[in-house]
Amino acid sequence: MKFYEEKLVNYEKDYKINENTTIFTKLNEESFVIEDVFVNCIIRLTPVNTFAGISFSFNRKMDIVSGILQKTFQKLKLKVEVDVVFTSVCDEYRHFSLYVSSILTKYISKFLNLKIKTNLLTKFKNIIVVDPTPQEIEFCNNYFYMVEQGDILYTEAFNYEDIENDGVYEEIKRKMS
Repeated sequence: MKFYEEKLVNYEKDYKINENTTIFTKLNEESFVIEDVFVNCIIRLTPVNTFAGISFSFNRKMDIVSGILQKTFQKLKLKVEVDVVFTSVCDEYRHFSLYVSSILTKYISKFLNLKIKTNLLTKFKNIIVVDPTPQEIEFCNNYFYMVEQGDILYTEAFNYEDIENDGVYEEIKRKMS
């Protein structure tokens, strides 16, 4: 948690945002303004205990309200390329972030009707898994394994229907709609 808290303090201190800034935020926190920058917006996912990162690239000023995905994307009204990119601070938890990225990717694609450029095999970065429970880790291990080779990360094939049937996907859809 120290890394997250330090980043959050820096963000709250001066609100300076640039291409090298990673912004950590929480649900229902006040919105922040992004202008002509590429940043990672860390959003709290429920019900899983995860901070999920979504990278946005804008060419004009845009307000993003953390935790309100649907309204955020509706505000854009333009073609948006979103890389859902995840890793964990701890290697042993990376499979969990891959699982979350897959669910979130499908959620955005299906319910927000966006053309999304997503690559689950590369560019995994900047997710912090906050104290995942043993049950969450075990649960995600049923779907994924990952090996690291250079900068490329690989995931095992999985069945979206299995994910939907376990109830987590529906809960995330309900919470974030």
